[in-house]
Amino acid sequence: MIILVTKHLFKKRFLGATVWPFILIREPKLKSDLMFMNHERIHYRQQLEMLVILFYVWYVLEYVVRLIQYGKRREAYKNISFEREAYMKEKGLATPAELQVYFTNKISQYLQSKGRRMMGWNEIMGHNVHDFQDASDTESTQQLAQETVIHFWKGDVTLANQAASSGYDIVNSLHSSTYLDYTYKSISLSKAYDFDPIPAGLDPKYHYKVIGMGCQMWGEWIPTSGYMHFQVFPRIAAYAEVGWTEKESKNYDKFKLALENLQARWKQIGIYFAPGSVVDNPE
Repeated sequence: MIILVTKHLFKKRFLGATVWPFILIREPKLKSDLMFMNHERIHYRQQLEMLVILFYVWYVLEYVVRLIQYGKRREAYKNISFEREAYMKEKGLATPAELQVYFTNKISQYLQSKGRRMMGWNEIMGHNVHDFQDASDTESTQQLAQETVIHFWKGDVTLANQAASSGYDIVNSLHSSTYLDYTYKSISLSKAYDFDPIPAGLDPKYHYKVIGMGCQMWGEWIPTSGYMHFQVFPRIAAYAEVGWTEKESKNYDKFKLALENLQARWKQIGIYFAPGSVVDNPE
């Protein structure tokens, strides 16, 4: 391993690079930057493990793929597998879940410094909520920042209960009960109305930790605005009542009667809502 100092090979935002058998750095003082040098030594070992040439081929090809995926050079660079591995080892992180929690906490701390709170989908806790994830990748000893709001959307409901009982505020948007892009066969109007943001089995003393709910309309498979209206209306009215009405005061039959007035207003402003023959009697 040969360390060379040269400022002529780098633009200002680049501090150095490893090109076997050299570690090239912009300034002499970087030699004493233990974190930076450790990062570059990890790249050095990566290159040796992959017989050097294969490393460069893989690195360039993956950068191109990530650039297409993310559309930004900086994001493409950060998501190259070799860079993620180096960053994890640099920070002493053992799994992708620990990397995610570490990164999330950095963002959370920044937002707190600006007088704001972070909210993120419940993957930020490092839990395994996807079938494609390996269980070992979701093991973590990192503690998510306590001020973070957990937006629960997927996984066993016990994960939401665990988050609330651990002191985190929760917004409940369980996909199987709230996603407006799902068909009426999956989520009928009555099912939307019956949704309870308080997760089943949550100790009453933690109910106050559920601070809201959400109902998402993901549009990647929605071809027209008319079809979007069809999916959103009238279920959006049901979710509004879920969020704003005490559970003991809800009455589905009364809601259906009140809905007729809303539907008349929707017609006047050109909103195409799903008819009653569809919303609770899907094929």
